[in-house]
Amino acid sequence: MVIGFESTEAALPFFNGWVLMSVCYLAGKPNMKKVISKLLQARELQAKGDLKAAADLFETCMLENHDEPAAFTGWAEICASRGLVEEGLRGFDEALRLEGTYLPALLGRARLLLDLGEPEAAMEDLEVAENTNPDDADVMVLKGYALLDLHWNKDAAACFRRAMALNPNLPGIEEALARLGSESIPLWHFTMLVDHARNQAYREVIERAVKPGMHVLDIGAGTGLLSMMAAKAGAELVTCVEMGKEMASVAQRVIALNGYEDQIRMFNLHSGWLRVGEHLPRKVDIVVSEIVDAALLGEGVLPSLRHAWSSLAAPGARMIPASATVHGMLLNLPVASLKDVEGFDLSVLESYHYPGGSRNVRLNQEKHQALSEPFVVGEFDFTDIPPAVHDEQRIHTTAVLKASSQGCANAVVVWFTLHLDSITSVGSGPNDSMDHWGQLCYFLPQEIHVEQGQEITLHISRNDTRWWFRV
Repeated sequence: MVIGFESTEAALPFFNGWVLMSVCYLAGKPNMKKVISKLLQARELQAKGDLKAAADLFETCMLENHDEPAAFTGWAEICASRGLVEEGLRGFDEALRLEGTYLPALLGRARLLLDLGEPEAAMEDLEVAENTNPDDADVMVLKGYALLDLHWNKDAAACFRRAMALNPNLPGIEEALARLGSESIPLWHFTMLVDHARNQAYREVIERAVKPGMHVLDIGAGTGLLSMMAAKAGAELVTCVEMGKEMASVAQRVIALNGYEDQIRMFNLHSGWLRVGEHLPRKVDIVVSEIVDAALLGEGVLPSLRHAWSSLAAPGARMIPASATVHGMLLNLPVASLKDVEGFDLSVLESYHYPGGSRNVRLNQEKHQALSEPFVVGEFDFTDIPPAVHDEQRIHTTAVLKASSQGCANAVVVWFTLHLDSITSVGSGPNDSMDHWGQLCYFLPQEIHVEQGQEITLHISRNDTRWWFRV
């Protein structure tokens, strides 16, 4: 994340504050009138974009006043803005050697360290700055950016909100919060919500299943769309859970906007923590969910629904979807070789992509060669899920395939069908109507050449959250 001073305009808010603090710092010292005057002149030159003249004035102040951190800080900021990283760091270091809690130097060095991709080091300066200046909005903003770089989004949001409370007019805070919110909500939510085939299928099944007085549980509620469908269909109470803090906040606002806040109770937690009598007034009559990825298992559908069925569902309850089928197909998916890129061998990178890796695909948009007919990889009844299979354990099965053509098999592509009830199913296959998920391609550990009509034994393994394939 680059937040350094790439332009005069970007530097001005910081330097306005810097000059004010410098003047206050120096005003209490004797014979500082000339130094203050030169610092103000240097600031004016910097504001006009004359960085060389500004740097010269700061250097003069440094030579005339060896113990003044303000001059070293100003010179270091100019160096940093011109890309002179080592000089900038030396200037900040010297300023902080003279005055270890001098705020402009702490902020300046933290900015530079963030530009250099060192958020941990920047945090050290920002912790000192916050301890001595707990109500400084600039400190909170920089700390927020450092936490973002460390992927501590929740703490970053708290810092940005604190900065906004301290100074609502500080530039960039609303943008930072908006960006943080967009990063907290995966883009697939948007494509899923406009998938008409998916939405219509769920609505029709929910309307058939829900009866007045029922209690419905929506796991992985997202925006609360399925919860509102259940409430509209006549459920007395809908309990919905959403792990993502930002997404849960969105769902609460959406539910209120549509007038269902009295029927729907939202919890921002994993469904595995739900307890009857604490979160739920009674067991549920219907469990609705779509906690799946392109290969069905990756979002934790099995452990979540296993717990819901065994601990939260009333006798005679229904699951929507009721079951699922995972389909697969042997194929050749061309992978661009990195052996010769403009005469250079970059093949070292290939080991990080395959064999054994996976990637999302849309077969109807990618060149590929199908080498088998589609086959069933696995089937799941969500009212009778087998016991948990952890990372160190795998369930093993085999499928005997017949090669549909000659070629080099390097992958198995998978997709799923959700059987919402006995009438309605939706699928994520290349020719299915629910198109927002796409498919997931698993590259084989070793490529094999197959002849048309040849029988191939495919070994299939899974745990609760992923698949493995080999021949």
